[in-house]
Amino acid sequence: MFVGSGFEDLEAVTESENRRLIHTAHASIYHWLIAGTAVHEQRGEWLIPHVYSALVLGEPALRHGWYCENLTDEHSDTMEDFDCAYACEGLARASAVLGETKVAKQHKAEARKLGDLIRDSESRKIFDGGFYGGDWHGVP
Repeated sequence: MFVGSGFEDLEAVTESENRRLIHTAHASIYHWLIAGTAVHEQRGEWLIPHVYSALVLGEPALRHGWYCENLTDEHSDTMEDFDCAYACEGLARASAVLGETKVAKQHKAEARKLGDLIRDSESRKIFDGGFYGGDWHGVP
């Protein structure tokens, strides 16, 4: 299930818990839209598709994945190297959920390439842990 949600060890997650995850992700970005910068908004837009992908809700995952990618491009001068890798990873997972294997593989390869360029070893380790974890919905 969703890494960091507290639900990793549960065999079944209820619809109520799924809704709570979605609302939490949206509340996070709402907070950052008021109190943060474009970087915070971009990271919030990554979290939303991550949650939707984990819950196998492809359309909203892809929509927010594109929001994240657009923010990454628009504010590239303020993003960290890992932000770029995460933006591609979010699009890859959303595309995978939708069964768009070819597109998912392209985004996944780009995410991997960008992940390898993350300079800070701890940040790269965190990215790798997420990248190699979770369900890729059949995308190698």
